[in-house]
Amino acid sequence: MKNTQKYFILLLMLILLVPSNIWGQETKKEIIVKGVVEDDLGPIIGASVVAKNQAGVGVITNTEGNFIVSLLGSFIFSHMSCLF
Repeated sequence: MKNTQKYFILLLMLILLVPSNIWGQETKKEIIVKGVVEDDLGPIIGASVVAKNQAGVGVITNTEGNFIVSLLGSFIFSHMSCLF
């Protein structure tokens, strides 16, 4: 085999064996989530809205029950009911 063929085969093997995540970093897109937390009686003031899969990310609702939170990548919505 010629040297150029050896180098070509070596290069081809390296390309196929190197993991694809080395070629580029995955970038997470910022997502802005806006909403209102309310029940049958109207808006809920001071309700916690937290990102379940992102530690330390969360807000509380204002006097009208509105919230805006900035998240990276995907997110999970869940709710908790409380009767008084």
